[in-house]
Amino acid sequence: MSRRALVKTIASTIGIIVRICMNIRLDQDEIEAIQHITDPIEECMGLSNDYFSFKKERGDLRQGKGLNSVWFLVQKEGISEVEALEQVKSKMLSLEKDHNTAVTELMERGALTAEMQRYLTFFRLAHGGLHV
Repeated sequence: MSRRALVKTIASTIGIIVRICMNIRLDQDEIEAIQHITDPIEECMGLSNDYFSFKKERGDLRQGKGLNSVWFLVQKEGISEVEALEQVKSKMLSLEKDHNTAVTELMERGALTAEMQRYLTFFRLAHGGLHV
Protein backbone atom coordinates (compact mmCIF):
# COMPACT_ATOMS: atom_id res chain seq x y z
CA MET A 1 0.00 0.00 0.00
CA SER A 2 1.38 3.41 -0.94
CA ARG A 3 1.81 6.14 1.66
CA ARG A 4 -0.92 8.19 -0.05
CA ALA A 5 -3.31 5.23 0.05
CA LEU A 6 -2.48 4.62 3.71
CA VAL A 7 -3.10 8.27 4.65
CA LYS A 8 -6.34 8.24 2.64
CA THR A 9 -7.46 5.07 4.41
CA ILE A 10 -6.67 6.45 7.87
CA ALA A 11 -8.30 9.81 7.19
CA SER A 12 -11.37 8.16 5.64
CA THR A 13 -11.62 6.01 8.75
CA ILE A 14 -11.71 9.18 10.82
CA GLY A 15 -14.67 10.31 8.72
CA ILE A 16 -16.44 7.02 9.38
CA ILE A 17 -15.74 7.27 13.10
CA VAL A 18 -17.07 10.84 13.14
CA ARG A 19 -20.28 9.73 11.40
CA ILE A 20 -20.80 6.80 13.76
CA CYS A 21 -20.00 8.67 16.99
CA MET A 22 -22.12 11.66 16.06
CA ASN A 23 -24.93 9.51 14.61
CA ILE A 24 -24.66 11.32 11.29
CA ARG A 25 -26.49 9.59 8.47
CA LEU A 26 -25.14 10.35 5.00
CA ASP A 27 -25.85 8.28 1.95
CA GLN A 28 -23.16 7.50 -0.61
CA ASP A 29 -24.30 10.34 -2.91
CA GLU A 30 -23.92 12.88 -0.09
CA ILE A 31 -20.47 11.55 0.83
CA GLU A 32 -19.38 11.78 -2.80
CA ALA A 33 -20.86 15.30 -3.11
CA ILE A 34 -18.50 16.58 -0.40
CA GLN A 35 -15.49 14.42 -1.16
CA HIS A 36 -13.77 17.33 -2.92
CA ILE A 37 -14.07 19.14 0.41
CA THR A 38 -12.85 16.32 2.64
CA ASP A 39 -10.01 15.09 0.38
CA PRO A 40 -7.75 18.15 0.96
CA ILE A 41 -8.16 17.87 4.74
CA GLU A 42 -7.46 14.13 4.63
CA GLU A 43 -4.22 14.83 2.77
CA CYS A 44 -3.42 17.63 5.20
CA MET A 45 -3.85 15.24 8.14
CA GLY A 46 -1.13 12.99 6.74
CA LEU A 47 1.19 15.90 5.98
CA SER A 48 0.60 17.34 9.45
CA ASN A 49 1.71 14.08 11.00
CA ASP A 50 4.85 14.07 8.85
CA TYR A 51 5.59 17.72 9.54
CA PHE A 52 5.28 17.50 13.31
CA SER A 53 6.90 14.07 13.71
CA PHE A 54 9.85 14.62 11.37
CA LYS A 55 12.41 15.68 13.98
CA LYS A 56 11.50 12.75 16.21
CA GLU A 57 11.64 10.27 13.31
CA ARG A 58 14.75 11.69 11.63
CA GLY A 59 17.15 9.08 13.04
CA ASP A 60 15.00 6.16 11.91
CA LEU A 61 14.40 7.75 8.52
CA ARG A 62 18.14 8.11 7.95
CA GLN A 63 18.42 4.36 8.57
CA GLY A 64 15.74 3.66 5.98
CA LYS A 65 13.05 2.93 8.55
CA GLY A 66 9.67 4.57 8.11
CA LEU A 67 8.02 6.92 5.67
CA ASN A 68 7.75 10.67 5.87
CA SER A 69 6.96 13.23 3.18
CA VAL A 70 9.57 15.66 4.54
CA TRP A 71 12.30 13.04 4.26
CA PHE A 72 11.00 12.02 0.83
CA LEU A 73 11.50 15.60 -0.39
CA VAL A 74 14.99 15.75 1.10
CA GLN A 75 15.94 12.53 -0.67
CA LYS A 76 14.07 12.99 -3.95
CA GLU A 77 14.56 16.71 -4.52
CA GLY A 78 17.98 17.02 -2.88
CA ILE A 79 16.85 19.96 -0.73
CA SER A 80 17.64 20.73 2.88
CA GLU A 81 15.46 19.57 5.75
CA VAL A 82 14.47 23.19 6.43
CA GLU A 83 13.38 23.65 2.80
CA ALA A 84 11.46 20.37 2.84
CA LEU A 85 9.67 21.33 6.06
CA GLU A 86 8.75 24.67 4.51
CA GLN A 87 7.40 22.97 1.37
CA VAL A 88 5.26 20.60 3.42
CA LYS A 89 4.00 23.48 5.56
CA SER A 90 3.15 25.48 2.44
CA LYS A 91 1.27 22.52 0.96
CA MET A 92 -0.69 22.06 4.18
CA LEU A 93 -1.74 25.71 4.21
CA SER A 94 -2.72 25.49 0.54
CA LEU A 95 -4.85 22.40 1.20
CA GLU A 96 -6.58 24.12 4.12
CA LYS A 97 -7.30 27.14 1.93
CA ASP A 98 -8.74 24.90 -0.81
CA HIS A 99 -10.91 23.17 1.78
CA ASN A 100 -12.16 26.41 3.33
CA THR A 101 -12.94 27.91 -0.08
CA ALA A 102 -14.93 24.84 -1.14
CA VAL A 103 -16.91 24.80 2.12
CA THR A 104 -17.73 28.50 1.81
CA GLU A 105 -18.86 28.11 -1.80
CA LEU A 106 -21.20 25.21 -1.00
CA MET A 107 -22.60 26.97 2.07
CA GLU A 108 -23.32 30.12 0.05
CA ARG A 109 -25.06 28.09 -2.67
CA GLY A 110 -27.13 26.27 -0.07
CA ALA A 111 -25.90 22.98 -1.51
CA LEU A 112 -25.35 21.27 1.84
CA THR A 113 -28.06 19.47 3.76
CA ALA A 114 -28.19 20.01 7.50
CA GLU A 115 -26.66 16.56 8.01
CA MET A 116 -23.83 17.31 5.57
CA GLN A 117 -23.12 20.58 7.39
CA ARG A 118 -23.10 18.76 10.71
CA TYR A 119 -20.69 16.15 9.36
CA LEU A 120 -18.34 18.76 7.93
CA THR A 121 -18.34 20.64 11.23
CA PHE A 122 -17.26 17.57 13.17
CA PHE A 123 -14.88 16.40 10.44
CA ARG A 124 -13.18 19.79 10.57
CA LEU A 125 -12.97 19.59 14.36
CA ALA A 126 -11.22 16.23 14.01
CA HIS A 127 -8.64 18.01 11.87
CA GLY A 128 -8.37 20.98 14.21
CA GLY A 129 -5.07 21.54 15.90
CA LEU A 130 -3.14 19.76 13.16
CA HIS A 131 -2.38 22.89 11.16
CA VAL A 132 0.66 25.13 11.46
